[in-house]
This record gives sequence, structure tokens and C-alpha cells, in this order.
Amino acid sequence: RKGAKIVGLLERTGLGKPHTFREHESLDELRSSCRERNLSLLSSLREDKNAKFLLDQMHAEWKLGRMTEPILVDDVDLDENLIARRFSVDQGIKKDGSKKLRGCDDETSNGTNPCCEAQEKLVNDHVDAFMSLIAILTTIFGCVPMLWKADIDSAYRRIPVFPGHRFLLWVAIVLGDQTWVARHNACCFGATASVHAWNRIGALLCHIAVKIFHIPLLRYVDDYFCADHPDNAEHSMQCFARVVRAMLGSSSINNDKLQFGMPLDILGVTVNATPRYIFAWPSVDKVEKWRACIVQALETRRLTAGEAGKLAGRLSW
Repeated sequence: RKGAKIVGLLERTGLGKPHTFREHESLDELRSSCRERNLSLLSSLREDKNAKFLLDQMHAEWKLGRMTEPILVDDVDLDENLIARRFSVDQGIKKDGSKKLRGCDDETSNGTNPCCEAQEKLVNDHVDAFMSLIAILTTIFGCVPMLWKADIDSAYRRIPVFPGHRFLLWVAIVLGDQTWVARHNACCFGATASVHAWNRIGALLCHIAVKIFHIPLLRYVDDYFCADHPDNAEHSMQCFARVVRAMLGSSSINNDKLQFGMPLDILGVTVNATPRYIFAWPSVDKVEKWRACIVQALETRRLTAGEAGKLAGRLSW
């Protein structure tokens, strides 16, 4: 209710495995060094190859209330606000043939992430758990279950940031000879705390589906997947979508992010099942997406810790 914490010692939720991380750095020291850090960043900032996309995205996020209106850097108090570099990540090709891009923020280099300390390693359901679920339900139902999946749209961006920490979430891009900045009001890609903040919401949605609606649902971050009786699968999918939309807004699950059938792509793996066998192989679109991420990292010789972790998860099948 108060917004997600971005720095400091994060709460232990019990949703992951207890783990001791490096002690977080001082927020007071980070606050006192804002100008020095900002000037260092701005002096090294270069125009991203997708800078126009990044600025358009910032304007779109402003209209949704997720960011402040983009302004020129000269209008920002560099002593009281901390700025991070905003950059684009190429995520492959969309169905319409256009590039799929995502705006991310380097909250590690500017000192924000080092001031955040988690107390647990997060746990997600993987394809192997899904295989076990299909096998169990096939025995119970006496037939092969139907598969469905749901993907939350802009999951992180639906979680507001604690107002007292928003000064840490200014981001900057260069476009032409101008430097534009805006501040996040919602959790962003690049902040360690965003991952943990969403995990609490994501786990709650899954808990409601399993415990109240008795839907055999599994979750990997913001991807939900299920195996259910063929007569009930579409209905249970729509019930879950209704709950999510009621809690996170009507735009939180688009209809094209709701899919059911057999075979079905789950976490980048195409899954098919028969009464005797379960088959799985990498989906074509994910292979292209993963290759694009790897190629970009090789070309730029740069891969953030966050992106490295995501890539490891994508390839964990």
C-alpha cells in the first residue's frame, strides 16, 4: 500500500529460499554524492541507437502515470536526484516483423542497486514441474489435459514505488544534442528491488488461483501456465484473467496473452502430450529472441547482471 522499497533491507517474505547477500551500502552516502555521480554519468552519456524509441516510451509512460513528464536535464536538481543511464534492449522480432525493444535502466552503475539488500533467493516453477503436473493430471483425469497460459502485461510497471525512494529513479537519454530525463513512479527494469516487489504480487495471484479457485496453476515471474481438464481449461483461464484484471486493471492481461490448446509454447518451450509421452522442444520465436540478446551482448561487449540472470533463466529449460 505504501509502495515498493527500492533500497535498504528488503522484507523477508517466505516466498524464496533464505540467503545472506552482501550488506547494502549506505543510502545517506549515496544521497550526498548525487551531484558527483550525476556529473560523471552525464559526461559519459552517449546516444542510444534506439534513442527515439526510448523517448517515445518515456512519454507514453508519463501519460499512464508511471513516469514524470520528460524534461531537459538542465531543469533537474542534480544535488537532490540520482540519474541512471537508460538504454534499449533488442528482444527479437514481433509477429508483425518489427523489432521488439525494451527500455532498461542501469541502476547498478549509479549506486542504487548496491544500496539494496535482499534476504532470499526467489523461487519459480519451471518446465520440469509442468511436466510432472501434466503426468499427474493425465492419471487423475484418464485423458490428456488441455494446456493454457497467461502473461501479465507490464507487470513491474503496475507496482508503485515508495515516494521516499523515487528520487533515486531518474533516468536519462541523449537524443541529438539534448539530454532528456524523467523519473519513475513505478518499479522499473534494472532495479533489484523491482524483481522482489513483483514476486510478492505474482505469488499472491497464483495463491488465489490455487487455493480459492482450485486451478492447478504454476508461475515463472509474470508467466502463468496451467494444465486442466479439457472441458474446463478455457473457463479456468478466463476465471484467472478476471481476477488479475480486477486486481491490476483491465489492461493487465490482453486477450492475445491468453492462449490454450495442445501443443502450446510454455516458457520458450513447445510442449505437447499424448496419453503415453510428453514432448518438448525450443519454440522458434524464443530461439530468435535469445539469439538477438546474445548477439547484442557480443557486439556491445556489455551484459548487465540483471540481463545475465534473465538470460540464464531463459536457457534453463
